[in-house]
Amino acid sequence: MQNLARIIDQARSFDRAFPFGIVVDRDMVLLECGPGFMNLLPYVRVGKKLSRIFTVDQADHSNKINFEFFSANSFKTITLRPIEGDIHLRCEIFAGENEIAFVGTPSLNFAAKWATADFQSEMLAHASPLTAGTQAFNRSDQPEREAEAAEQRFRLIFEQNAVPIYIHDIYGKILDVNSAAIGAHNRSREEFQQLHIWDIDPLVDRNEVHQFLSKISQTYPGHCETLKSIHVTKFGEQFPVEVKCTFTKTHDDQFLFFSTAEDISDRLARQCSLEEKIEAGKTNLKERNRLLRQQNALLESQKSQLAAARDKSEKVNIELKREIEQRKLIEEERRKLTEELLDAYREAGKAEIATSVLHNIGNV
Repeated sequence: MQNLARIIDQARSFDRAFPFGIVVDRDMVLLECGPGFMNLLPYVRVGKKLSRIFTVDQADHSNKINFEFFSANSFKTITLRPIEGDIHLRCEIFAGENEIAFVGTPSLNFAAKWATADFQSEMLAHASPLTAGTQAFNRSDQPEREAEAAEQRFRLIFEQNAVPIYIHDIYGKILDVNSAAIGAHNRSREEFQQLHIWDIDPLVDRNEVHQFLSKISQTYPGHCETLKSIHVTKFGEQFPVEVKCTFTKTHDDQFLFFSTAEDISDRLARQCSLEEKIEAGKTNLKERNRLLRQQNALLESQKSQLAAARDKSEKVNIELKREIEQRKLIEEERRKLTEELLDAYREAGKAEIATSVLHNIGNV
């Protein structure tokens, strides 16, 4: 905690450490506001409701500017769009028990404009006396009690965040960590302060860390880089993490980096489980396709057998019809022959009778 107090003391105040940072209470009322906001948005001031300054860029979040929504999305990124003006701010959300901090990154053209003294002078020249006085007050040194309150607020949010946070310099030297990092690595804060980033990340070395941080430092304060890596605990246990790194500058133009390392073991396990289910589904689909092909082959075979049986049946039917016709012809011939025989019998009977009669007559 003393180390963070030294860092905050070097930064002089929340305003200078986070030029585009704001802190709100549970009622979403501004408690702290960086000078970047004060200059880009002159109507922003402490004590004003967040919903009267910003809208959430996503349509489905338009009615969710409340403490519960942002607490549930702690250390996620969201885009705030001022009600007045044409800039947008990509903010990292840091939720505490009773306060929420937004560390914002303005659009590039306004970030570059803010960096010029001419723009700051221009804003002061066109601001109302009340606004100009408020801006001048925010750029001046805060009273000691307000600086202490800002430091305590930052410490509270820093310590209560569920995601491990690491504060380090451009050379990868760890300056401070929060309670989540201590619990994740089973190391004390003093032990961390003796380490560098590559001591807790076995996938990188000194040169890679320095190159990565140097690359980020060439962008602009608030710019965030995301990567996936592996962290190792004091006892050698490894776990996958998603690292987000951003930076700011202290009053003496020194780089101060803020890195978070969210444990994504559960996410990867769910992803692995999902992939296994997908693979199992693919296997089942292949098996079903194989069975369907077998059934189709069987049906085709049965279809061929039925066609052959039908052809045979048709041939048998033709033969039967032929035999029936032949039998009909034979029966007809038999009938005619029978009739001819009967006629012959009748004629023979008549002739025999006639002969008998003549014989009888002759005897007489």
